[in-house]
Amino acid sequence: MDPTKNNSVPLALFQALLKQYAEALIISDVNQLPFYWNEKAERLFGATSTDFEKNQQVIELIKCEPPSPNLPFVETDVVRLTSPGPFEQQPYHRTIETLEINGTVWHFIRFTELSTFSLTESELYIQSRTDELSQLLNRRGFQSTLEQNIEKRLALAILDIDYFKRINDNRGHSAGDQAIAWFADQLNLEFSDAICVGRLGGDEFGVVLEVVKEKDTERRFDQFCQTISRQRPVFYPSGISVSIGVAISKLKNTGSRRLLTAGDRAMYQSKQAGRNQSTSVELI
Repeated sequence: MDPTKNNSVPLALFQALLKQYAEALIISDVNQLPFYWNEKAERLFGATSTDFEKNQQVIELIKCEPPSPNLPFVETDVVRLTSPGPFEQQPYHRTIETLEINGTVWHFIRFTELSTFSLTESELYIQSRTDELSQLLNRRGFQSTLEQNIEKRLALAILDIDYFKRINDNRGHSAGDQAIAWFADQLNLEFSDAICVGRLGGDEFGVVLEVVKEKDTERRFDQFCQTISRQRPVFYPSGISVSIGVAISKLKNTGSRRLLTAGDRAMYQSKQAGRNQSTSVELI
């Protein structure tokens, strides 16, 4: 690793992490290229410090899906890599932890032998707050983030996919899973500036925004309804629609329970009014 690359990164933190891990650890930047790594990573991949950055196996195995804006998150899987020694294509647990540090996104990629694999405390914490299917915050993570931002003037939206059971019944549960993942992607695209986006359970999702102008907030969710209904996903060509309830606080420090309850009630008003629409309520 070259500690002179960029003076703006938290060098002391990265150096401590590289020494702390008993496994091979690679830290990649927002472009998903190796930035720092430890000697264990060099030994694992059979690369020297001078050619590590250009090692094609390294470059391929540290790639991950574009990170959700609702960081941090952790994903784990099993990969096979060719390392020096008598055994080829050995399986390893790959753990990718993505964090935002000082406004910059970093990926921490750890390779662990299957027999010794375990999640670190921070990885366990992130996983406990992340929904595996959607890669959004789960209900626990969503409510925790909401509480941490309660001093702001907030809008909380509850979004429920219309007739979700029909997708499972007509196309199977795999299509239902695709619908959840697809809808999560649409939320991330549309609400990249959100304080938090989460899957609250089943086909119900939540979005929290900081309010600047009430009408602009209402308009965003109205437009999102229209955007979703116009699309024809490959896995469900007949199309998907969503019912939304938005609770917009007039003041700061509106209680989280009050926001959640009002958003939920407004969502059911959208359902009762015919679905495929957004209903907004103001909380004074």
